[in-house]
Amino acid sequence: MDACEYKNYVFTLLFMKYVLDKKDDVNSLIDVPQSASFEDIVALRLMIS
Repeated sequence: MDACEYKNYVFTLLFMKYVLDKKDDVNSLIDVPQSASFEDIVALRLMIS
């Protein structure tokens, strides 16, 4: 995998982390469900491995 492909994965994870960190903000434009925290995503990944 070269850098162009790798950056897509990194940017996606950074965006997800940013959105999930801002989910408790009143001015947030994106509604994030309670069970969709970054920790839940990491736990799911660990269960799959």
